[in-house]
Amino acid sequence: MSSTTTIVASGELGFSPALPVTLPAFLEFMNNDLQQEWTHLKFYLYHSAAVTGINAVSYRKFFEEAAQGEMQHVQAFIDRLYGLNFANPVQSSSAFSTFTNAEDAMAHAIELEMHVVENYAKRLQQLAQLAEAHPVTAKYLTIFYEEQLKDSYEDCERMRRIMANDLRQIMRNTRHDPNKFLAK
Repeated sequence: MSSTTTIVASGELGFSPALPVTLPAFLEFMNNDLQQEWTHLKFYLYHSAAVTGINAVSYRKFFEEAAQGEMQHVQAFIDRLYGLNFANPVQSSSAFSTFTNAEDAMAHAIELEMHVVENYAKRLQQLAQLAEAHPVTAKYLTIFYEEQLKDSYEDCERMRRIMANDLRQIMRNTRHDPNKFLAK
């Protein structure tokens, strides 16, 4: 089965079975992925300063470290795009949701990263089809996307553990009475 690029209702590039993915089309997909990485960078950077709550200091440190990781992702995408002679990698992010509650920001961060994981799994399918016409480039980009997927998946696991630990700590500190930490 082959595939083609399509424009979906939201205006983003999509993927549907039909014709083979071309290298120029795949580079546009990568550029869209770069924009998501810029968005994540700005999301984490913003929340490293904006979150509040009982564990805000820990969350701020986490978001600061996550922003540094996203900067590495941005750099990696830019390097790949320039390396493949893509003339103008995106320099901006999409709008993102903002939170002051640390746990809300963390929950949204998990959603953002899971979206990326699912997206990169689609990219790997597209690269399998691109391999027929561009075997070396497709293999190289497959390794790149596998590493990106792994990083984002592991970030999700880490965030889920952090949130689970915090919830257990809150419940332990309140002797399992949720009313002691809920606003009245």
